[in-house]
Amino acid sequence: MNPRSTSARALVDFPAPDPALLQPEQAPSEAYTTAWTPLPDDTPETRLEKAREYMRMLARLHRRMRRLTAHLYDARHLTRPQYLVLLWVKNRADIAQGELAAIVDSDANTVSSLVRRLVKKGLMTRSRHPSDRRVYRLRVTPKGAQWVDRIRQRVDVVSLQFYSLLPQGHEAAIAEWLTNAARFDRQV
Repeated sequence: MNPRSTSARALVDFPAPDPALLQPEQAPSEAYTTAWTPLPDDTPETRLEKAREYMRMLARLHRRMRRLTAHLYDARHLTRPQYLVLLWVKNRADIAQGELAAIVDSDANTVSSLVRRLVKKGLMTRSRHPSDRRVYRLRVTPKGAQWVDRIRQRVDVVSLQFYSLLPQGHEAAIAEWLTNAARFDRQV
């Protein structure tokens, strides 16, 4: 492959992240700063307000993480869900498409559409299971594995920056809370 060609450059060139996105905001919004104001007493009303604030903070963190990493996927003409599918399949070769849908917590039609696009781009292969023709087995191609590895290196930089913001001595409690919140599956 000619190193000057567009496709060769696409494998090695990532646009640098906007340095402003990696810095804390200079003027946090009022809603954000009030989340850290201790509430006077432990009543049902204050617990509800704390719960609302935590939900707002989690949503804000999610949006910020997406914004900080969006350029990494865009550089490869991938969406974040496509990257996550590639990452899961790379780590679990020959995973069934239906199993993947359950893992990524998405419906089968959405995952099928993502997989079709990734196969079309040459990043993944999809083949029928030898004993059950209804089941598709998925594998990442060498090109797909290379893309995942390159993107993951950059995502890891952002992840470590966020990890450095955790208050020392509280990592285990925060990890436990986030794990329990991620498993929460009760509907109202």
